[in-house]
Amino acid sequence: MASSVIRREAVLRALRVRKIHLRKHVLARVPEAVAREFRHAWAPVDALVGYFGLFPDQLLHFWAEHPAGHVVITEGEAGYVPGTVHEGRRVLQGVAFIPVTSLVGEGEHPLLFVAHVLDHLLGCNGAVDGIWLSEGGGYTELWQEVGQRLQRQFALGYASTEAARTDPRRYFAEGLVAYWRDRVGLRVQDPGLEAIFRTTVLSHAFWQRVGV
Repeated sequence: MASSVIRREAVLRALRVRKIHLRKHVLARVPEAVAREFRHAWAPVDALVGYFGLFPDQLLHFWAEHPAGHVVITEGEAGYVPGTVHEGRRVLQGVAFIPVTSLVGEGEHPLLFVAHVLDHLLGCNGAVDGIWLSEGGGYTELWQEVGQRLQRQFALGYASTEAARTDPRRYFAEGLVAYWRDRVGLRVQDPGLEAIFRTTVLSHAFWQRVGV
């Protein structure tokens, strides 16, 4: 048990250092009521990492070791850019911009943006014009099978919003948020999607088959 905790802490530390970036003076650029929610300057990073509890260690390791797939916590900018981004002095590939306000419950859920990172990396290894997992992609044969399952499930139209019913990337992202918020509710709304997350993306056993 102790060794597994140490491994978990090590991979989260690597992820913080390599992939999660805090825009300079971000808390000075948001309303004071938002800034007061954080005890210190790096607390937004801690808040974001707190949402990773469902992620298997192997998934976190894959993400931390991958050259693409970054997160920048911002004062308001939101979205995902699959290509090259210049952020300060850094040149980053595949970047999710997460507004600090989302970490205090305002606007889109932070995992919505993280989902785009994972969808892109697992689908095509972060290739700028590649096919994402939710679109039927997969950077290995096993992940291609997952991508095909996602495509079939998306076509059934069980998504809870119009945006997710028309965009497989949004479908995957909203599904991950729903799994985190209310897994039982997702199982009722879209049992096939809940099963895909449970048995593949968020499954320790599946990641052991995949390897990293």
